[in-house]
Amino acid sequence: MKRTLQPAKITSDISTCGYSVSSSCLRFLKNSIVYTFLLVLISISSLYSTEVHVLLAADTITNIRKSSRHDLLNIKKALGSLQKEGRIPVHISEVFGDGLSKDPIDSWIARTHVRQDDILIFYFTGHGFRTKRNPTIWPSLYLASSGDLIDMNAVIEKIRKMRARLIIILSDCCNNLVRQRKGLMEKSWPIMPKSVGNSLTYNAYKKLFLESEGIIIASGAVPGEVAWATDHGGIFTNALLESLDSELRKPDPRWDRIFDRSKVLCGRLQKPQYHINLRSSKHPIFP
Repeated sequence: MKRTLQPAKITSDISTCGYSVSSSCLRFLKNSIVYTFLLVLISISSLYSTEVHVLLAADTITNIRKSSRHDLLNIKKALGSLQKEGRIPVHISEVFGDGLSKDPIDSWIARTHVRQDDILIFYFTGHGFRTKRNPTIWPSLYLASSGDLIDMNAVIEKIRKMRARLIIILSDCCNNLVRQRKGLMEKSWPIMPKSVGNSLTYNAYKKLFLESEGIIIASGAVPGEVAWATDHGGIFTNALLESLDSELRKPDPRWDRIFDRSKVLCGRLQKPQYHINLRSSKHPIFP
């Protein structure tokens, strides 16, 4: 949805940014720098009405700890560019190491205050698998520190109830039926996220994050398949960030192209999956 910033209409009594302006001052304000300054304040206030709340969960204690640390670093760099280039405040919470368990994830969901125009991002990198009881195509996430196992679909349903304007839920883990650890490749994966932020425009971020409404869900492997980790991060995470970087350089970026390209970059090594349901702002996401 496209949002344009419109100057407030002048009436006999204006209340702007907490200040009240009487009708006797209107003529002066219309022709003064003060009036222009007030409009700038209004624009800035509207620009920052959206905030991004992020939870990053990573397995940094098992055999893929080096890969997961790189994933965290690369994701945080991308989020830093979103805040700087996209001009959107980003609040990051992290759960890793000995703290990776179900309780802090539930706590983040419970305590995060979300406004209707906000964005929620959940990202997990670690081990995962599925059992015959998994009701959906999404894997179960293995929280190495506590040994907890949570169904990704349960996380999805909890976060959906937070009713943010845009929800992005990502997991870079295996999705195979046998309880097998995330594969570790000894060779370096050739795809690496570029220095996100160079030559990127505010309009591209605006299109993807401020003009999108709905939910995006993705995981690093389809049911029955494994995901791969390298010394420079997960293959799916690197492919996703590379695709995001590429799409942000286009005049009309689209989420579906980002994930389609991620599939291509992963090649034959693994098969990521995604679900995108983005709606126009004219129609509410939630009933």
